[in-house]
Amino acid sequence: MSKTFVNDLSFSYSSYVNNQSLSDIIFIVGDQELEMYGHQIILCNLSRTFKNIFTSIPNKGIFKLTFYNIKPKIFLSLLTFLYTGSITITVKNFPQLKSMAKLLKIDLLKKHCKKFNKKYQMKKEGQIIMKRIYQIKKNPNFLDLEKEKEKEKKKNKEKEREKKREKEKEKEKGKEYNKEKEREKEYERERERKKEKEKLKQKEKTSLITKKQIKKTQNGNQVNDPIKKIFAYSSLKDSTNIGSLNRKQHQNKETVTQKRACSKPIYPPIQPLFVNKLKIGLVITDPNFQLIKSLSQNLLSHPMVQMVQVLLASERKIEPNELKKFDSLLVYSHKKKVRNPRLLGSSLLSFVTDGGGLVLFTINFMNYQKDQKLYGKLMDPQNGWLPFYPNATVLQKPSKLGSVYHRKHPILKNVKSFNGGNSSFRIHAKRVTKGSKIIAKWEDNNILISEKCLRNNVYQNSGRIIVLNFGLPNSNFNKNSWDANSSGDLIISNSLVYAGTF
Repeated sequence: MSKTFVNDLSFSYSSYVNNQSLSDIIFIVGDQELEMYGHQIILCNLSRTFKNIFTSIPNKGIFKLTFYNIKPKIFLSLLTFLYTGSITITVKNFPQLKSMAKLLKIDLLKKHCKKFNKKYQMKKEGQIIMKRIYQIKKNPNFLDLEKEKEKEKKKNKEKEREKKREKEKEKEKGKEYNKEKEREKEYERERERKKEKEKLKQKEKTSLITKKQIKKTQNGNQVNDPIKKIFAYSSLKDSTNIGSLNRKQHQNKETVTQKRACSKPIYPPIQPLFVNKLKIGLVITDPNFQLIKSLSQNLLSHPMVQMVQVLLASERKIEPNELKKFDSLLVYSHKKKVRNPRLLGSSLLSFVTDGGGLVLFTINFMNYQKDQKLYGKLMDPQNGWLPFYPNATVLQKPSKLGSVYHRKHPILKNVKSFNGGNSSFRIHAKRVTKGSKIIAKWEDNNILISEKCLRNNVYQNSGRIIVLNFGLPNSNFNKNSWDANSSGDLIISNSLVYAGTF
């Protein structure tokens, strides 16, 4: 009785397949968007996904579900299976029925697909065996021919491997040849360096001879006026090559110098570094007069600095032509907005590519307000102009000068200590861009001072960019900033002088 009852039920349900009467679901199937109809109560029995959808989403009206990646005929056969439990699986409809069984979680259909797959594979294997038997009957030497083919395949593979090995050997030979060329070039460079050293020694000998002769004519009277020293240096250019002259010419020169000593006092020559002093520009947005005054006094106390000029970027636009007269620039944007920050960034980059030196603080390109931040070509991370691009995290824990990578660097000349103070304002920065180097670090391994030289084949006359990972004002202006008794002022002045003399 039970089997007959089930058969009667399946026969009665088959009449409701894709029937609009009493339907509460509409399926939109295929690229043609055909409409098919279904019933929630029947579909929930075998499909777990349909059951989850209908129970979780309360809907009193009619559901609409779309299936674009299935053909209408196959979907109709799937519906008949959900209503009646019977389906015909073929090679054509097998992949789509298998994917739909996984998607709709129909366990019974999955079992049918597995059985079909096993039978199909068995048929394929049987067909292959039958083909081989048929070929052996036709040709008794068929197995020998197959063995020969396998041998040929192995030989071809061995030939390909040998070719690869030969190519690798050729590459190694080319690398060795390049290494030999590099060694020859290094040897030639060493020879040129030795020649240059010998020339410098000869120049030093000639300069010592001139100094001895000047001391004789000086009679112990030295004048400390720098203008007279410069004048004397320019007047004694003719007497530098006395060591290379003959005895007669040397005697004539001595008579000329004695006459000059009687008429005008001759002063000893000084180095050209002290003659060509630097012009420094301060590009600042903070109009704190006392801070600017202390900074300029600190810079003017350095023997290499001639002039310091302040440019307030918060009041007016700064163009590239204004910056040409300076040797090095210090940029500090804080408390007030920058007028046209993009123009300022691009003008600073053109200043550096023309041969100028630039000293930046990390607050310039990592500020809390957007208008106080620098923009333009200089700040573009794709170009990689800056020594490093810091993280957004700001560190404010007390710290000091940590590891030093270049102790004899001009920036660290006479620098004994550096204390960041209570807050030790700095930015999380540990990696460096290509072509740049770290000079010193904090105690927590964050970069303190970094440098990048932009001189290359494209920009042959360009200068340096130095980034200081701390603030400009010291503890005299802000209690939480770096200690005024430490060597922070010296680091700033040394970095400006080092950037300007390139």
